[in-house]
Amino acid sequence: MIDSSLYRLTSTEISSIDLLLANVGSDLSLGQMWSIMDQVWELCGCDNLNPNPELLDLFYNNPVWLLNGMFIEQDDESMAHRQAITRAVTALAPRHV
Repeated sequence: MIDSSLYRLTSTEISSIDLLLANVGSDLSLGQMWSIMDQVWELCGCDNLNPNPELLDLFYNNPVWLLNGMFIEQDDESMAHRQAITRAVTALAPRHV
């Protein structure tokens, strides 16, 4: 469950996140998170076949990324993936990451 009160967010950021969650609620699934990100991609007018730097900038500065970060911290499957990636990179013993 996404609880924006656990984070230091501005009232504008909280309102934006609440709007993103309006149709699905705060108990997101991974598929719902991806769907929200896809909706924001489309709202920003982004096109992976014809990338526009200004539109990509809009997308990557959208509060959906705050929501994504909160989701990842609170989703067991996402945390397991992050931990697996960390173990794999550590096993490679890179000098720089």
